[in-house]
Amino acid sequence: MILKLVNNLTKVEYELEVTDKGTSGSFYDFDIVIPSGMIDGEYTYQLSELNKVVATGLCQVGNYVAEATSYNKKEKYVTYNG
Repeated sequence: MILKLVNNLTKVEYELEVTDKGTSGSFYDFDIVIPSGMIDGEYTYQLSELNKVVATGLCQVGNYVAEATSYNKKEKYVTYNG
């Protein structure tokens, strides 16, 4: 299986070969070694087997903490019937 990680900020890509331990039919279980020089952050992952994508999602590497951003824009909207 190939685990592709793409850093969401720098767009640097990593491809790791992984082997499912097969301990569950509900999820994949494998160990990875973080490549030297890989920075902490949020990554989009794609897990492929035999050139078929079997899982995608987001993951965090290291001690990365996302900045909380919220928007509280207060505007008044008027709607009309007709």
